[in-house]
Amino acid sequence: MQRRITLALVSTAVAAILLVGAGVLGFASIGAERDARERVELQLDAVADLVAQANGSTDLGPIIGRLGDAFDNSTIEVAVIGPQGNLRPPRRGGVPADLGPALSNEELTSIRSGEPLFTRMGGDLRGVQLVDVADQFARADVVVVVKTRVATIGNEARLWFILSAGIVLVGATVGAAALARRFVQPIRRATAATAAIASGDLGVRVPVDGNDEIADLGSGINSMASELERGRAAEQQFLLSVSHDLRTPLTALRGYGEALEDGTATDTTRVGSIITHHANRLGRLVGDLLDLGKLEARQFRFDVSIIDATETVAAATHGAEPLAEDRGVRIEMADTARVMVAADPDRLGQIAANLIENAIAFATSRIEVTVESEEDEAVITVSDDGPGINAADLPHVFERLYVTKLIPERSETPSGLGLAIVRELTHAMGGTVEATRPAAGGTAMIVRFPTTVSTSGPANS
Repeated sequence: MQRRITLALVSTAVAAILLVGAGVLGFASIGAERDARERVELQLDAVADLVAQANGSTDLGPIIGRLGDAFDNSTIEVAVIGPQGNLRPPRRGGVPADLGPALSNEELTSIRSGEPLFTRMGGDLRGVQLVDVADQFARADVVVVVKTRVATIGNEARLWFILSAGIVLVGATVGAAALARRFVQPIRRATAATAAIASGDLGVRVPVDGNDEIADLGSGINSMASELERGRAAEQQFLLSVSHDLRTPLTALRGYGEALEDGTATDTTRVGSIITHHANRLGRLVGDLLDLGKLEARQFRFDVSIIDATETVAAATHGAEPLAEDRGVRIEMADTARVMVAADPDRLGQIAANLIENAIAFATSRIEVTVESEEDEAVITVSDDGPGINAADLPHVFERLYVTKLIPERSETPSGLGLAIVRELTHAMGGTVEATRPAAGGTAMIVRFPTTVSTSGPANS
């Protein structure tokens, strides 16, 4: 890649040199021809005036010769236009030689109208202008012919141009190699880093230097590696937590099953209650795993309708009261107005139940549940008086597989699935959810849904 970039930059430099050279040569040629034309035009006027004043005198040769020397050695002739448009000297005897190619009819018409004619002949510019006299013998049109060399770039100038172009080309090659190396090295480092990340080394980082697009690429790779590393740590913590949640009830089920089998368990009613409790716990965990998998696969179904959010949350609150009483926690829900939203009633109830169960695990003695209408939103708040969530955990409590470092006192270590399901369900129905730490202490989980209809009637509970 470095070689291709170097070649591209050198090719660009060569193209620029050729373009500049062609432009300089082209403009120099145009300027030289313009200067030659102006000079020839002045010479034509001067010689034409001289010939007109001489009125056909044959003693113009020495004078015209001296004019030629004065006019930068231009070739100056006085000629007559022959029958075929040829130009020849006005001589009396012999067959005069033509002065250049014959004129076309268009050129003859232009000259006889009084306009000078300019013709490029190789490296020379020839000017022809009609004189207001007639040849004494042929009675033909008399013209003045001036031919001058058009200036060109000399050999020395060409040599200097080639030398300077070579110097520029060498400098461009060296600079292109340095730039290519500077461009390619960060890309190589980024490529090596991504290969290391793909092989499982999530601790690799790309050195970032500057503020250009390559630096942005390195920063993006570093951010990706950091997120993957954090995700792996969360996944490991999740697996440990889920393994614990699975192992504990399975161990209890195995132990009590063996006790029933060998007859050492005499209180079968109590054993049956314990087995049912642990079986329900396994069922909840498996259900959470299935729900989360369906949500992530976008296979979760929603039966959305216009419902009273206050009534749905109240039903979830009443359902959680037995668990709260067992843990010594009181749940309070204030009577509020009806707040109508477009949502799936079962999923909204699941959101409220998960938030309340999470609050029961951390609350000290009290949980408060409110449903309010704020502007165009229905706001569901579940707050507890527990120790509160660490500031570092607040942005992550709803992430999949995330487990807070704070261990609840009244419940087994949570798997982190309940709040992840809350977030997925809320987002799927067009809402938002956040965790805050109120100034009074504890934790507040706030869910917001767009309000569809709001009335002032009492809520059904």
